[in-house]
Amino acid sequence: MSTFLLGAAIAIAMITVAGLYRIAAGPRLFDRVLASSLVAINGLLLLLIIGFLLDRVAMFVDLAVAFALLGFLVPLATGRLIGGGQER
Repeated sequence: MSTFLLGAAIAIAMITVAGLYRIAAGPRLFDRVLASSLVAINGLLLLLIIGFLLDRVAMFVDLAVAFALLGFLVPLATGRLIGGGQER
């Protein structure tokens, strides 16, 4: 089981690197925001997998929830910034 989790963690880390590249080289702001969401979700998954590998799931679940909240708020804040805060 731990071999599978380690392989999954390596695959997710590689996808995260691709997302970090898209954040740095994205041609538009929308690409960067979408990539930041990808990195946040992959970071969440990596935290949970590390928790399972170290048998300390409870500690890493708390960190993952905080990371998920930040990953949720970044696209909202960016949309508010782009929209200029206009009410419709």
